[in-house]
Amino acid sequence: MYEFSPFRKLLLDLSHKLTTEDGSVLLFLAELGDGVMEKCQSTVSVLQQLERSGKISSTNLKFLKDSFESMKRCDLIGPVGKFRHMIFF
Repeated sequence: MYEFSPFRKLLLDLSHKLTTEDGSVLLFLAELGDGVMEKCQSTVSVLQQLERSGKISSTNLKFLKDSFESMKRCDLIGPVGKFRHMIFF
């Protein structure tokens, strides 16, 4: 059985909690350009696109934290903070 990295586990957990609308807002805030929204068919693909574009990484989650704050999704800030604490301490 394949073991996911802690970062992948975080992204998978977040993808289950994000709505389709949340995914659209994240892509809009990321300013990734035309056509990206159409390519992302799920919240998992939204998070993958953010990673591919360099907006997020296992050591840089500022975009997610700031976006979740502006989206009033405080319930998602906690898991991001826990991951950051686990990685850096």
